Amino acid sequence: MQDVGRVITYVNPAFSQVYGYEADEVVGRHARILDSGHQDRAYFESIWAAVHAGRTWAGLMVNRRKDGTLVEVEAVISAIRDADGRLTGYVQADRDVTRERELEGVLERDARERGTIETALTRIDPAASAEDIAAAACTVINGLPGVDSTWAGALDETEGVVLAVAGQLTLRFARGRPIPSSRVEYLCERGAGGPWFEAWRPRSEDGPWSEAVTSTGLRAMAYAPLRSPRGVVGVVGIGSHDPSTAEPLVEHVPALATFASILGALLGPKLEDRRLDAEGRFAIQAILDAEAFTLIFQPIVELSGGTVVGYEALSRFTDEVPPDARFAAANRVGLGIELEVATLKAAITAAAALPVGAS
Repeated sequence: MQDVGRVITYVNPAFSQVYGYEADEVVGRHARILDSGHQDRAYFESIWAAVHAGRTWAGLMVNRRKDGTLVEVEAVISAIRDADGRLTGYVQADRDVTRERELEGVLERDARERGTIETALTRIDPAASAEDIAAAACTVINGLPGVDSTWAGALDETEGVVLAVAGQLTLRFARGRPIPSSRVEYLCERGAGGPWFEAWRPRSEDGPWSEAVTSTGLRAMAYAPLRSPRGVVGVVGIGSHDPSTAEPLVEHVPALATFASILGALLGPKLEDRRLDAEGRFAIQAILDAEAFTLIFQPIVELSGGTVVGYEALSRFTDEVPPDARFAAANRVGLGIELEVATLKAAITAAAALPVGAS
């Protein structure tokens, strides 16, 4: 409450909680003690003109607490009049909406960042390679305020590889660099629970990888997993090397989650195909290394006389996979010629045991 000269005459306990002043520190002092300087003279003149005209004024006001910090309030100011209608003072009720406005700002920023990312990602060619898609996406998100490094990696149980990197981490990393198994295990485990934020701390088990990251001066990272139907297939991370923006990096996690969900939809099928190709290549290479096949010779008979005039060599695999399926799989992973040559050599060697004169 204030008198007609705007000298404070009363404050309740809630005032002290919001502004930090005890009653005896402000009663008897002019209300300008709360002035933040954010409202100009014309703003206040309009308030008092409305109140003097008999109207209740309601609106937003930025005031200053005892400690100098700002507080945004929804203020309601009414005139106090005596029995004869003479103005004797004012009563003002403030509701602290500082936190509400901060949350509104965060929501607006998140929506803006998500919109920017979604729009940018729709321009990426889905037919491009996984590396090119990841590179374009990392460039987009590395433009967020306070983000100075972005990287994306493919993860497969104990193996991983960097798909793309942007910003300061490019000083130590490049696409195609292997991710150590200890780091892959950690990222997969954390990624199973969704996005997360952490201050950067080197881990001895990550060896040179950890040392290389630390040498860039990284302060904090936020991560989001890339998912496919089989689980975590990759990760995207944003980092800050500036102490002043390290902690605020966590504010980008919602946008990062949106980014990862879209990027995961683009990269998931490609990474899954690569995984299947790698497994298929490993299986074919194991067959080649172990010579896990046998040769069966089928006689070719001259029908008119019943004479065996030659033999056809047929490959059979010890795991009982049909030959046509096995050779087709070898062709898909680029080992078709190697498998054909191996079985052909085996056939030539085994043919030495055929009856003399067989062809």
